[in-house]
Amino acid sequence: MINYNLSFKKPFSDFRKLLIGIVVNIIPIVNLISYGYILESSDIKKGVQTENMEEWDDLGKYFTKGLLGFIIDIIYAIPALIVGMIAFFIAIVPAIGKLTLLGPQRVERMNPGELFPIFMPYILASLPLIVIAVFLLLIASYIAPVATLNYIKTDNFSEGFNFQEIKKYILKSDYIIAWLLAVVLNLALVGILSNVPVIGTAIASFITGIISFSMYAGVMIEIDKKI
Repeated sequence: MINYNLSFKKPFSDFRKLLIGIVVNIIPIVNLISYGYILESSDIKKGVQTENMEEWDDLGKYFTKGLLGFIIDIIYAIPALIVGMIAFFIAIVPAIGKLTLLGPQRVERMNPGELFPIFMPYILASLPLIVIAVFLLLIASYIAPVATLNYIKTDNFSEGFNFQEIKKYILKSDYIIAWLLAVVLNLALVGILSNVPVIGTAIASFITGIISFSMYAGVMIEIDKKI
């Protein structure tokens, strides 16, 4: 049985490690190290859930794991990104073309009420694509954590795309519950701490990352035990 209690305790099991993770997570690009650390701390390799985070002992390894994990995430998001870009061009480019024809001086004098009728027909035309893009992004966010942990478990990048293996995890009710818990946790904590300048989002994303990937790994470990 998945021990959610262990997952929620994990970020606070060692405040020194937590503080290092938050500091590293603040810096763009460098925060790939914290992502790799989160993945390695998930316990997916141990085959058993613990409340302990990894030691901050190999930053190069964590950076590599984080970078490759990020690449896996991006690859799964590509369909949503493509549809989103098409929607953007349908919604914005023609409207900008109309504004260009009006001339810069006329546009500068326009108020939001005058701009609205120009943009609205194109936004409405792109709405179905926007809905599809959001749906595809949700699917990507649902599959990517398992795909990334499958890579971490095996140290084989291609296992992030082993759909036969990935399928046995994502179709289970336990994973659905863990994913929904992670979504709610992310929305709540990021929503609260984003009001703290500079470090708020870094604090929230590191804590929720440790908890979420611990839960995902817990699900995968339990499923593996039953096979």
